[in-house]
Amino acid sequence: MNITLSIGGRHYGALYEHLFPGDRREGVVLLLCGRGTGSDRQRLIVQRIIPIPHDQVELREPDRLVWSVETFLLPLVTEIEAKELSLIVMHCHPGGFPSFSAIDDEGDRELFPSVHSWLDKPVVHGSAVMLPDGSIFARVVGADGTFSPITSVAIAGDRLRFFPEVLSLVKTPEHGFRMSQAFGEQTYARLQNLRVAVIGCSGTGGIVVELLARCGVRNLVLVDPDRVTVKNLDRILNAQMRHAEAGSFKVDMLGDAVEAFGLGVTVERHATSILDPAAAAAVASADIVFGCVDSVEGRHVLTNFVRPMVSPTSIAASISSRTAPAASLMPWRRPITSSPGAPAFSAAASTPPRN
Repeated sequence: MNITLSIGGRHYGALYEHLFPGDRREGVVLLLCGRGTGSDRQRLIVQRIIPIPHDQVELREPDRLVWSVETFLLPLVTEIEAKELSLIVMHCHPGGFPSFSAIDDEGDRELFPSVHSWLDKPVVHGSAVMLPDGSIFARVVGADGTFSPITSVAIAGDRLRFFPEVLSLVKTPEHGFRMSQAFGEQTYARLQNLRVAVIGCSGTGGIVVELLARCGVRNLVLVDPDRVTVKNLDRILNAQMRHAEAGSFKVDMLGDAVEAFGLGVTVERHATSILDPAAAAAVASADIVFGCVDSVEGRHVLTNFVRPMVSPTSIAASISSRTAPAASLMPWRRPITSSPGAPAFSAAASTPPRN
């Protein structure tokens, strides 16, 4: 199963501040993560960080670190077990070494088999490294000490960041040439690798779904319990009288239309409320969530749902790569994210500045 890691913007800032205080020595932070599990991927979602004070670390050098498991980790076992959390141990490489070192391998093989043995539930645990440029790479460590990669690390802040920032490029399909020329090959490759959920598939949601599919996103999750009616035909893209007469679900109508484009887009459809367990699990596994619901109640439910999921949620966001500037949709709007303390939908700026 594909495993990814998501970190809220505020947590990300706190991690960098703790790990790089300026003394060029290693530091360590414990990350407690919930999980969003879809059909083919699992997303580890950082809920709480526990920085280990530098003056309480037994050994801090530029290339090695020794900290007390008994003092800092064992007191968390009850919480980890009760909430079925995943543990990620993050440290830094002040010198910028861009992979796990032999010392890291030895330490992880010693620690994580014990972590697995303390806990009854078979959940994933692992380790991560942050570099001075803020990039992060991570891996899962099994009960037998084997390693498997965490394929992507997402930072959900005012700016969306994904690591690795540079992806292995495949040949851009002919239908993607103009998008690739406009926003760069790396940005287009990133879009192809994202899973995006759209909650609400009416007037706004239909436009969002169509644009996502045509811009290169190949994996969509649609959630909406409603059916197409005659009164929808003047505002939902691809809706036709035959859909209204048949009472087709909006997610099926849009899903069929997008898959018929022939662009290689797959659509997971949930003709239910976001509160349905299967729909909730699918949305929790998405990298980005677009909230296109049109009621106060719906926005309230969506806000409360995505906040602990550390999923960027808005119809205004920017994605950038090292090879191209950020591409922005309605750039005067600040993306709303689910990081602790982020505003609710009603608090976001929704109109452009005067200038």
